[in-house]
Amino acid sequence: MFTRIMALLVFLIGFLPGQAFSEDTINHFSIQHALGQAVAKKKVDPRIKLVFGKKLDPAKMRDLGTIIANPKTNGFNKSDEEACLWVFVSAVLELQEQARIRGADAVVDIVSYYKKNVYADEQKFECAKGTFVAAVALRGTAVRLVK
Repeated sequence: MFTRIMALLVFLIGFLPGQAFSEDTINHFSIQHALGQAVAKKKVDPRIKLVFGKKLDPAKMRDLGTIIANPKTNGFNKSDEEACLWVFVSAVLELQEQARIRGADAVVDIVSYYKKNVYADEQKFECAKGTFVAAVALRGTAVRLVK
């Protein structure tokens, strides 16, 4: 019995730290698919426009500053896609809340910004998934659109 307990302890001490600090897997998923999920349809505010990967004409907007969302979620026992779609919606909601606080009606030039590395794409977002955590970082510009 004592030998089994010692073997288990040796396993946990040797194996788990490597798993806990294993390298993140970088994934790219469809923005459209993520925003089409039931939870996104329910919670994302259609009154705050979202523009991914490109800038709009500066003459058509008033810049209210750069905003960043960097939520994380429990990724344990979830597929990369499941965890990443969930945390992406959280990031979008965080951007919209920051925009709302600034009086903005849009967030433009939204790019993935994981570990401050820019990944700009109009169709896909970047998500890092480790053993226990999934993360999406988004950076955008809060603006008030000129009518």
